[in-house]
Formats: sequence, structure tokens, C-alpha cells
Amino acid sequence: MQKAVIKDLQNKSKQLVEINKNYETKIMIHVRHNDNANRLLDSFNYYVNRNENFVDKLLRDTLTECVTVLQKDLNDKSISLFEVKENQLVIREYSRISALSAATRTFKKGEGFAGSDGEYEN
Repeated sequence: MQKAVIKDLQNKSKQLVEINKNYETKIMIHVRHNDNANRLLDSFNYYVNRNENFVDKLLRDTLTECVTVLQKDLNDKSISLFEVKENQLVIREYSRISALSAATRTFKKGEGFAGSDGEYEN
């Protein structure tokens, strides 16, 4: 009976070690995301303090960070940021998709992946 209890405890110990590793990985990912977000906020503050037209620069910086996150966390390589124009979602900035795809992809509000929640305003 003692051997069975010891074996059960060893199995539970292995499971706890695995659970701990998974949490550690998730925490490290969140720390990296926080660092990336802080870098973007620092860039935003820099652009504002210099009175620069920062929207396009900040969108490009955001896309760069998004691609990094996607590559490290989801093994994907493209990202698009949409904006509303004339009641349609159009790609405003993009990275690693073709210019033709970016120019021809539009969605009505509430349609497609980008417009799924329909909560966009001009």
C-alpha cells in the first residue's frame, strides 16, 4: 500500500511540475507583451512630445510588435490593422501580406473577422 501511495505522489509531483512549467511560460509571455506595450507607449510619448504626426509611425511600430508576437506565440507572419471608411472596414496598415490583398479586402461593419463585433465608429 505504501508503494502505491508513493507512486501516486510521484505522479502527482510530475503533474505539478508540468503545470508549473506551463504557468512559467505563460508568465514570461505576458512579461514580454508588457515590455512590448511599454515600448509602444514610450514611442507614442516621444512622438507627441516632438509634435510629430505620429499616427502612421505608431501604426507601423504596432504592426512590427504584432508580427513579433505572432511569430513567437502563434507561428504566424502577417497582420492587418483596419479602419472604417464610408461604413466599410478597410486595411489601414499591414505587414507581410500582398499590396493587392490589402487594397481589395474590405468588410461591411459586422462582416468578416475584422468586423465581427460591429462596434466600430468613424
